[in-house]
Amino acid sequence: MREPDMLELMCKLMQGAIELPGKGTEGDLAGGLTNRNKTIVGDALREGYSLTSLLCAVDMRKSSYFY
Repeated sequence: MREPDMLELMCKLMQGAIELPGKGTEGDLAGGLTNRNKTIVGDALREGYSLTSLLCAVDMRKSSYFY
C-alpha cells in the first residue's frame, strides 16, 4: 500500500474510533481501543480497503479479528 493511501486509511480509522460510543475524543488506535472496537471500525471501512491493510493499521492479528 502506498504511503498516501496508508495515511488516508489511518485518518479514517481515527475518525471512526472517535465516533465509537463512549470513546469521545479519546479514540486512540494504539492502546485505547479493544479488539472489539477495532473490529467495529475496521468493518465500517472494509469495502474500501483490504483486510490485510486494515489489520496492519490497527495492529491486530487476523485470528483476533474473526474471533
